Amino acid sequence: MNRTYPSVFTTQEAAQHGVSRRVLKRNNNINQHSQGLRFVGNPDVALIAEKICELTEDIVISHHTAAKVHGLRIPNYLEKKHEISVLKTHGKWSTKRQGVVGYRTKKLLDDETQPFGSAYITTVERTIFDLAQYLTPYQLIQVVDGAINSHAHGYYCFEAQTSIEKIRDLCLKHPGERGVKKLKLCLERARVGSDSAQETLLRLLLDDHGIHGLLLNHPVYSEDGELLFQSDLADERTKTSIQYEGEHHSEQLQVRRDIRRERRTEDAGWTEIRIMATDLYEEVFDADAQDWMPRAVSIVRRVLKAKS
Repeated sequence: MNRTYPSVFTTQEAAQHGVSRRVLKRNNNINQHSQGLRFVGNPDVALIAEKICELTEDIVISHHTAAKVHGLRIPNYLEKKHEISVLKTHGKWSTKRQGVVGYRTKKLLDDETQPFGSAYITTVERTIFDLAQYLTPYQLIQVVDGAINSHAHGYYCFEAQTSIEKIRDLCLKHPGERGVKKLKLCLERARVGSDSAQETLLRLLLDDHGIHGLLLNHPVYSEDGELLFQSDLADERTKTSIQYEGEHHSEQLQVRRDIRRERRTEDAGWTEIRIMATDLYEEVFDADAQDWMPRAVSIVRRVLKAKS
Protein backbone atom coordinates (compact mmCIF):
# COMPACT_ATOMS: atom_id res chain seq x y z
CA MET A 1 0.00 0.00 0.00
CA ASN A 2 1.37 3.41 -0.98
CA ARG A 3 1.45 5.93 1.84
CA THR A 4 1.49 9.69 1.62
CA TYR A 5 4.03 11.28 3.96
CA PRO A 6 4.24 14.89 5.11
CA SER A 7 7.28 16.82 3.84
CA VAL A 8 8.90 16.77 7.32
CA PHE A 9 8.07 14.39 10.16
CA THR A 10 9.61 12.66 13.17
CA THR A 11 10.05 8.92 13.53
CA GLN A 12 7.83 9.14 16.60
CA GLU A 13 5.02 10.62 14.48
CA ALA A 14 5.53 7.84 11.95
CA ALA A 15 5.35 5.19 14.68
CA GLN A 16 2.08 6.66 15.91
CA HIS A 17 0.68 5.95 12.45
CA GLY A 18 1.98 2.39 12.43
CA VAL A 19 5.10 3.04 10.31
CA SER A 20 8.29 1.54 11.71
CA ARG A 21 11.82 2.84 11.21
CA ARG A 22 12.53 -0.24 9.13
CA VAL A 23 9.76 0.70 6.68
CA LEU A 24 11.05 4.28 6.53
CA LYS A 25 14.57 3.06 5.79
CA ARG A 26 13.38 0.96 2.87
CA ASN A 27 11.55 3.87 1.24
CA ASN A 28 13.91 5.54 -1.23
CA ASN A 29 11.81 8.73 -1.24
CA ILE A 30 12.37 9.34 2.46
CA ASN A 31 15.61 10.99 3.62
CA GLN A 32 17.11 11.31 7.06
CA HIS A 33 17.96 14.83 8.21
CA SER A 34 19.21 13.87 11.65
CA GLN A 35 18.35 11.52 14.50
CA GLY A 36 14.59 11.05 14.68
CA LEU A 37 13.84 13.42 11.79
CA ARG A 38 12.86 12.50 8.24
CA PHE A 39 11.87 14.49 5.16
CA VAL A 40 10.48 13.98 1.67
CA GLY A 41 11.53 16.02 -1.37
CA ASN A 42 12.97 19.47 -0.76
CA PRO A 43 11.02 20.95 2.18
CA ASP A 44 11.21 24.53 3.33
CA VAL A 45 13.96 25.16 5.87
CA ALA A 46 11.37 26.60 8.24
CA LEU A 47 9.53 23.26 8.49
CA ILE A 48 12.73 21.41 9.35
CA ALA A 49 13.67 24.02 11.94
CA GLU A 50 10.25 23.78 13.56
CA LYS A 51 10.51 20.00 13.90
CA ILE A 52 14.01 20.21 15.37
CA CYS A 53 12.67 22.53 18.06
CA GLU A 54 10.01 19.92 18.84
CA LEU A 55 12.70 17.28 19.33
CA THR A 56 14.96 19.38 21.57
CA GLU A 57 13.96 21.27 24.70
CA ASP A 58 14.66 24.95 25.34
CA ILE A 59 15.81 26.00 21.88
CA VAL A 60 14.49 28.60 19.44
CA ILE A 61 15.13 29.13 15.72
CA SER A 62 17.82 31.80 15.38
CA HIS A 63 20.69 33.36 13.44
CA HIS A 64 20.84 32.59 9.69
CA THR A 65 17.82 30.24 9.78
CA ALA A 66 15.69 32.89 11.48
CA ALA A 67 17.01 35.40 8.93
CA LYS A 68 15.81 33.17 6.08
CA VAL A 69 12.39 32.80 7.66
CA HIS A 70 12.09 36.57 8.17
CA GLY A 71 13.32 37.23 4.63
CA LEU A 72 16.32 39.31 5.69
CA ARG A 73 19.01 40.27 3.16
CA ILE A 74 21.72 37.93 4.33
CA PRO A 75 24.83 37.17 2.23
CA ASN A 76 24.66 34.38 -0.36
CA TYR A 77 26.92 32.08 1.64
CA LEU A 78 24.37 32.10 4.48
CA GLU A 79 21.44 31.65 2.08
CA LYS A 80 23.10 28.49 0.80
CA LYS A 81 23.77 27.07 4.27
CA HIS A 82 21.78 23.88 4.87
CA GLU A 83 22.47 23.70 8.61
CA ILE A 84 19.68 24.80 10.92
CA SER A 85 20.75 27.42 13.48
CA VAL A 86 19.15 27.42 16.91
CA LEU A 87 19.69 29.28 20.16
CA LYS A 88 19.72 27.55 23.55
CA THR A 89 17.46 29.46 25.92
CA HIS A 90 18.37 27.73 29.19
CA GLY A 91 21.25 25.66 30.49
CA LYS A 92 24.24 24.31 28.62
CA TRP A 93 24.24 23.39 24.95
CA SER A 94 24.78 19.65 24.78
CA THR A 95 22.85 18.48 21.72
CA LYS A 96 25.05 17.15 18.91
CA ARG A 97 22.55 16.81 16.08
CA GLN A 98 23.69 16.46 12.48
CA GLY A 99 22.80 19.50 10.40
CA VAL A 100 22.18 21.72 13.42
CA VAL A 101 24.35 24.61 14.60
CA GLY A 102 23.73 25.52 18.22
CA TYR A 103 24.43 28.88 19.86
CA ARG A 104 24.36 30.03 23.46
CA THR A 105 23.56 33.48 24.76
CA LYS A 106 24.10 35.40 27.98
CA LYS A 107 20.55 36.67 27.95
CA LEU A 108 17.41 36.10 25.86
CA LEU A 109 14.43 38.20 26.91
CA ASP A 110 10.81 37.12 26.48
CA ASP A 111 10.06 39.88 23.96
CA GLU A 112 12.99 38.77 21.76
CA THR A 113 11.21 35.64 20.53
CA GLN A 114 7.86 35.04 18.88
CA PRO A 115 5.71 31.97 18.16
CA PHE A 116 6.39 30.12 14.93
CA GLY A 117 4.05 27.19 14.45
CA SER A 118 4.76 24.77 17.26
CA ALA A 119 8.15 26.39 17.96
CA TYR A 120 9.63 29.82 18.70
CA ILE A 121 11.86 32.04 16.58
CA THR A 122 13.92 35.10 17.41
CA THR A 123 12.32 38.40 16.40
CA VAL A 124 13.67 40.42 13.50
CA GLU A 125 15.49 42.73 15.91
CA ARG A 126 17.05 39.89 17.91
CA THR A 127 17.99 38.04 14.71
CA ILE A 128 19.88 41.09 13.45
CA PHE A 129 21.55 41.37 16.87
CA ASP A 130 22.72 37.74 16.63
CA LEU A 131 23.95 38.14 13.04
CA ALA A 132 26.13 41.04 14.19
CA GLN A 133 28.39 38.48 15.86
CA TYR A 134 29.88 37.35 12.55
CA LEU A 135 28.78 39.57 9.65
CA THR A 136 31.10 42.26 8.29
CA PRO A 137 29.98 45.89 8.76
CA TYR A 138 28.95 46.18 5.10
CA GLN A 139 26.95 42.93 5.29
CA LEU A 140 25.30 44.00 8.54
CA ILE A 141 24.26 47.37 7.11
CA GLN A 142 22.80 45.56 4.10
CA VAL A 143 20.70 43.43 6.46
CA VAL A 144 19.53 46.44 8.49
CA ASP A 145 18.74 48.47 5.35
CA GLY A 146 16.50 45.66 4.14
CA ALA A 147 14.69 45.31 7.47
CA ILE A 148 13.98 49.04 7.88
CA ASN A 149 13.12 49.66 4.23
CA SER A 150 9.64 50.96 3.42
CA HIS A 151 7.86 52.77 0.61
CA ALA A 152 5.26 55.41 1.40
CA HIS A 153 5.17 56.64 -2.19
CA GLY A 154 6.24 55.66 -5.69
CA TYR A 155 5.38 52.62 -7.77
CA TYR A 156 4.54 50.34 -4.83
CA CYS A 157 4.13 50.79 -1.07
CA PHE A 158 4.97 48.58 1.89
CA GLU A 159 5.85 48.92 5.58
CA ALA A 160 9.19 48.22 7.24
CA GLN A 161 9.82 45.06 9.26
CA THR A 162 11.41 47.06 12.05
CA SER A 163 13.13 50.38 12.76
CA ILE A 164 16.56 51.63 13.77
CA GLU A 165 15.07 52.72 17.10
CA LYS A 166 13.81 49.21 17.91
CA ILE A 167 17.16 47.61 17.09
CA ARG A 168 18.99 50.27 19.10
CA ASP A 169 16.68 49.68 22.09
CA LEU A 170 17.53 45.97 22.00
CA CYS A 171 21.25 46.80 21.98
CA LEU A 172 20.80 48.84 25.16
CA LYS A 173 19.47 45.71 26.90
CA HIS A 174 22.65 43.75 26.06
CA PRO A 175 25.61 45.98 26.97
CA GLY A 176 29.02 44.48 26.40
CA GLU A 177 27.82 41.44 24.47
CA ARG A 178 29.60 40.32 21.33
CA GLY A 179 28.65 42.33 18.24
CA VAL A 180 26.83 45.14 20.08
CA LYS A 181 29.44 47.81 19.41
CA LYS A 182 29.62 46.87 15.72
CA LEU A 183 25.83 46.89 15.38
CA LYS A 184 25.52 50.33 16.99
CA LEU A 185 28.05 51.76 14.55
CA CYS A 186 26.26 50.13 11.62
CA LEU A 187 22.94 51.59 12.72
CA GLU A 188 24.47 55.04 12.27
CA ARG A 189 25.01 54.27 8.57
CA ALA A 190 21.76 52.45 7.86
CA ARG A 191 19.17 54.28 5.72
CA VAL A 192 15.58 53.73 4.65
CA GLY A 193 15.13 53.38 0.88
CA SER A 194 17.51 50.67 -0.39
CA ASP A 195 15.57 48.08 -2.36
CA SER A 196 18.43 45.56 -2.54
CA ALA A 197 21.69 44.64 -0.85
CA GLN A 198 23.55 45.83 -3.95
CA GLU A 199 21.94 49.28 -3.73
CA THR A 200 23.14 49.49 -0.14
CA LEU A 201 26.64 48.45 -1.20
CA LEU A 202 26.66 51.11 -3.93
CA ARG A 203 25.64 53.79 -1.43
CA LEU A 204 28.30 52.74 1.07
CA LEU A 205 31.05 52.68 -1.58
CA LEU A 206 30.12 56.17 -2.74
CA ASP A 207 29.92 57.44 0.84
CA ASP A 208 33.32 55.94 1.71
CA HIS A 209 34.81 57.78 -1.29
CA GLY A 210 33.48 61.20 -0.31
CA ILE A 211 30.14 61.27 -2.14
CA HIS A 212 27.72 62.06 0.67
CA GLY A 213 24.13 63.18 1.06
CA LEU A 214 22.53 61.17 -1.75
CA LEU A 215 18.76 60.73 -1.53
CA LEU A 216 17.42 57.17 -1.55
CA ASN A 217 14.45 56.08 -3.66
CA HIS A 218 13.88 59.68 -4.66
CA PRO A 219 10.69 60.28 -6.70
CA VAL A 220 10.61 63.01 -9.36
CA TYR A 221 7.22 64.33 -10.45
CA SER A 222 5.99 66.41 -13.35
CA GLU A 223 4.26 69.76 -12.83
CA ASP A 224 0.96 67.87 -13.05
CA GLY A 225 1.96 65.54 -10.22
CA GLU A 226 2.73 62.53 -12.43
CA LEU A 227 5.54 60.28 -11.20
CA LEU A 228 8.20 60.50 -13.92
CA PHE A 229 10.82 58.24 -12.37
CA GLN A 230 12.24 57.13 -9.06
CA SER A 231 16.00 57.21 -8.48
CA ASP A 232 17.73 54.50 -6.47
CA LEU A 233 20.15 57.27 -5.44
CA ALA A 234 19.83 60.92 -6.37
CA ASP A 235 21.89 64.08 -6.16
CA GLU A 236 19.23 66.76 -6.30
CA ARG A 237 21.72 69.62 -6.56
CA THR A 238 23.13 68.40 -9.89
CA LYS A 239 19.93 66.58 -10.93
CA THR A 240 21.72 63.27 -11.21
CA SER A 241 19.82 59.99 -10.97
CA ILE A 242 21.81 56.85 -10.14
CA GLN A 243 20.10 53.56 -10.99
CA TYR A 244 21.42 50.15 -10.02
CA GLU A 245 20.66 47.58 -12.72
CA GLY A 246 20.20 44.11 -11.24
CA GLU A 247 20.00 40.88 -13.21
CA HIS A 248 16.28 41.28 -13.86
CA HIS A 249 17.02 44.43 -15.85
CA SER A 250 18.24 42.23 -18.72
CA GLU A 251 14.72 40.84 -19.26
CA GLN A 252 13.07 42.19 -22.40
CA LEU A 253 10.11 43.82 -20.63
CA GLN A 254 12.38 45.45 -18.06
CA VAL A 255 14.74 46.69 -20.78
CA ARG A 256 11.82 48.55 -22.40
CA ARG A 257 10.81 49.99 -19.03
CA ASP A 258 14.37 51.16 -18.39
CA ILE A 259 14.55 52.87 -21.79
CA ARG A 260 11.28 54.70 -21.14
CA ARG A 261 12.54 55.70 -17.68
CA GLU A 262 15.81 57.02 -19.13
CA ARG A 263 13.88 59.14 -21.66
CA ARG A 264 11.63 60.58 -18.94
CA THR A 265 14.71 61.33 -16.85
CA GLU A 266 16.33 63.27 -19.71
CA ASP A 267 13.08 65.11 -20.52
CA ALA A 268 12.93 66.27 -16.89
CA GLY A 269 16.42 67.78 -17.18
CA TRP A 270 18.14 65.05 -15.16
CA THR A 271 21.12 62.85 -16.02
CA GLU A 272 20.84 59.09 -15.47
CA ILE A 273 23.80 56.92 -14.44
CA ARG A 274 23.28 53.17 -14.78
CA ILE A 275 25.43 50.94 -12.58
CA MET A 276 25.90 47.17 -13.01
CA ALA A 277 27.01 44.56 -10.50
CA THR A 278 30.49 44.32 -12.01
CA ASP A 279 30.93 48.08 -11.49
CA LEU A 280 30.75 47.50 -7.73
CA TYR A 281 33.63 45.02 -7.67
CA GLU A 282 35.99 45.97 -10.52
CA GLU A 283 38.72 48.38 -9.47
CA VAL A 284 39.87 51.09 -11.89
CA PHE A 285 42.48 53.80 -11.64
CA ASP A 286 40.82 57.20 -11.48
CA ALA A 287 43.17 59.69 -13.14
CA ASP A 288 41.52 62.70 -11.51
CA ALA A 289 41.74 61.28 -7.99
CA GLN A 290 45.06 59.55 -8.71
CA ASP A 291 43.80 56.49 -6.88
CA TRP A 292 42.24 53.08 -7.41
CA MET A 293 38.53 52.74 -6.69
CA PRO A 294 35.47 50.70 -7.70
CA ARG A 295 34.37 51.49 -11.25
CA ALA A 296 30.95 52.62 -9.95
CA VAL A 297 32.56 55.29 -7.79
CA SER A 298 34.74 56.55 -10.65
CA ILE A 299 31.72 56.79 -12.98
CA VAL A 300 29.63 58.75 -10.49
CA ARG A 301 32.55 61.04 -9.52
CA ARG A 302 33.16 61.90 -13.16
CA VAL A 303 29.50 62.80 -13.84
CA LEU A 304 29.03 64.80 -10.64
CA LYS A 305 32.24 66.75 -11.29
CA ALA A 306 31.15 67.59 -14.85
CA LYS A 307 27.77 68.84 -13.61
CA SER A 308 29.07 70.82 -10.63
